[in-house]
Amino acid sequence: MTYRLWDSIPQSEVRRIEKIASTVKWDMKDYTLRRLTEECLHHGYGCGLLKYPEIAKIVLQTWLKFDGKAYDLYEWVIMPNHVHLLFRPYPGYSLPDIVKTWKSNTSPIIRQSEIYRQVIKDYPDDLKQSVWNIDFFDRAIRSKAHFSNMTKYIYNNPVGLTWNGRTVEKPEDWAFSSASDMWKEYF
Repeated sequence: MTYRLWDSIPQSEVRRIEKIASTVKWDMKDYTLRRLTEECLHHGYGCGLLKYPEIAKIVLQTWLKFDGKAYDLYEWVIMPNHVHLLFRPYPGYSLPDIVKTWKSNTSPIIRQSEIYRQVIKDYPDDLKQSVWNIDFFDRAIRSKAHFSNMTKYIYNNPVGLTWNGRTVEKPEDWAFSSASDMWKEYF
């Protein structure tokens, strides 16, 4: 599962992605959209609101609140402008409802934070209405090998990211990731 901040991909890039996806065969469209979106997310567009530990903590607390109640959470990472999770929903809990719960639980808390107000103070008013983009990407895990691949992808996602003048060299160097224990110091 991947979801992202409202400003994580500029509209010019959204149009470019849609144009490219419109040229591929229908059976490759979802893959192409997902791949190009992931590439854009890693360019670091947007305000990077999730890079602030106080904001990342809000997101993580919400995930942990429902872990063991609505799903089993296996792997996760909070990047500056998007998140990735590997989880198994329990019967009776749909992916759209789970994501809606996450977003609706975190949005008002984030919007009330001083960090949010500082980060978006120079944004046009029409960009101050939301925290999260409306969409999300999900994949059904089809095998143990696929589960292993997704675990590795999420685990290694921050590697190469430059933050605070340092480049993340190992997954455990990024604090807000299931690959690290550093996130626990914020609780």
